[in-house]
Amino acid sequence: MPSATQNNAKAPSSEPGEAEQKSTAPVTAPQSGAPRKPTVRDPYFDNAKYLAILLVVMGHVWPTVIAGSQATRRTS
Repeated sequence: MPSATQNNAKAPSSEPGEAEQKSTAPVTAPQSGAPRKPTVRDPYFDNAKYLAILLVVMGHVWPTVIAGSQATRRTS
């Protein structure tokens, strides 16, 4: 039975020093059509979307907060 170190052994490379070289490029699927330009994000719109999401969440939570508030209850 082979030992664990023999199972993890790499195949010999055809070029000396080839095993030490590592690619730093990300692995991506081949693209069809014309190459796309990288998009630049606009921080103004990112912040506007964040504020809109925050206001929607607060609008959904607000009735629960008001219903539980003692200041909104009538005392007679």
